[in-house]
Amino acid sequence: MLFLYLGVEVIRLFFGTKGNLCQRKMPLGISVALTFPSTMMASYYLLLQTYVLRLEAIMNGILLFFCGSELLLEVLTLTAFSRASCVDLAGSLGFQKDLSHALPMCAVPYMSCKSTRCLRRVCFQSDAKAAHAIPRKLSSRTF
Repeated sequence: MLFLYLGVEVIRLFFGTKGNLCQRKMPLGISVALTFPSTMMASYYLLLQTYVLRLEAIMNGILLFFCGSELLLEVLTLTAFSRASCVDLAGSLGFQKDLSHALPMCAVPYMSCKSTRCLRRVCFQSDAKAAHAIPRKLSSRTF
């Protein structure tokens, strides 16, 4: 059961990291879904195991605290990504001129990614005559 817990926890952390870096909702949703089995196994090791050391109880309590805080932060991040995709959708419908005053000069747009290191910073040109914002790379280095 310990190896099952290890596998679930590694996969959960991988999808949480990838979803956060790539600003994607699906990997974060998978991470949220895997938080519940991870929490159930940690609570088993805390409450239902036959013999539990005091050190194990303290460590599992800390683990459950971090799982709860990660769950809260993942849900908040999912709502932020949902709101950002609504702004992207409004921009793709032709409302970019109306929303141009609300966009910051440097932003990290929603991008599809192929790896876990996909967060790239781009700047939007602020040209009053341009109808659409054109992304421009700040540097050739990928973060």
